[in-house]
Amino acid sequence: MANDLQRFDQATSCLPSAILSRLGMLSDSVKLAAQEIRLRLNRPIEIVCPESRYYIKQNGCTTQILSDGLPAVTRRELDETFHALCGYSVYSHGSEIAEGFLPLKGGHRAGLCGTAVFRDGRIVNLRDISSVCIRIAREHRGCAEELFYRLPDGGALICGEPCSGKTTLLRDLGRLCSTVGGKTTALIDERGELAGTVGGEYQNDVGMCDVLDGFPKAQGMLTAIRSLSPQLIICDELGSREDAEAVLDCLNRGVDVIAAVHAESRSDILSCPAVRAMIEAGAFKSLVFLSDRRRAGKIRELVPLGDLHAA
Repeated sequence: MANDLQRFDQATSCLPSAILSRLGMLSDSVKLAAQEIRLRLNRPIEIVCPESRYYIKQNGCTTQILSDGLPAVTRRELDETFHALCGYSVYSHGSEIAEGFLPLKGGHRAGLCGTAVFRDGRIVNLRDISSVCIRIAREHRGCAEELFYRLPDGGALICGEPCSGKTTLLRDLGRLCSTVGGKTTALIDERGELAGTVGGEYQNDVGMCDVLDGFPKAQGMLTAIRSLSPQLIICDELGSREDAEAVLDCLNRGVDVIAAVHAESRSDILSCPAVRAMIEAGAFKSLVFLSDRRRAGKIRELVPLGDLHAA
């Protein structure tokens, strides 16, 4: 498994040489802390870390001060980045581009911004890419041990803001539940961020999980139930009506689900109709609220569902 410096290099390996040469001059401490690399047209490169944001100067040094004169990402560099991320085959990634992201080797992900192209009332592509956000996947083996031993039996919902460590925690929970816990565990890896599968080989340690790579969450859960006889299903980022229906199907078949959701508070949870429906049906026994991006993966609060409406 790659260490954190190797993961930074892996996530940035397909960037244009002009940008890669600037990133190559970053200190190891910045590379180790980096969560995201943001490339915006006609704006300087931004390195997002838990405690700060850095911009790259002409000489390769970093500054936390955003000012005029910093070298900006050009249209040519951004277009070259986009085509490289696609493996120079844009059409083969059409469905992912329409969703606004590209999965990268090792579980990394590139978020895309641009102009939406509509067909029959739905987005089918993006054109004129204006920014790319490369999110660096970090593997912290053992980070879920506290939660693993505290969670009661039954489903659980991991709640937190972006970059709070939800995916990292889910990945390690899968490893622990499928090995130490001895549960037959299916991992629904819609965006390739959990196992980071390449050619059928997992780039991240997910223990003895069976991984359904690239499956939409709802379809993946139903496929797992039909073919893998899981005791537990783990997936990322619930929120749609289809997701809720699949989770309730799991509940009716006696299969526990551990999943994540973008939510920072109890009121956030209750304001999402699909998530609220799952909770009211008894799909989850616990809510786990994480701290912010500065302490990624740290548990702020574990709430038994009976206490959800308590003050």
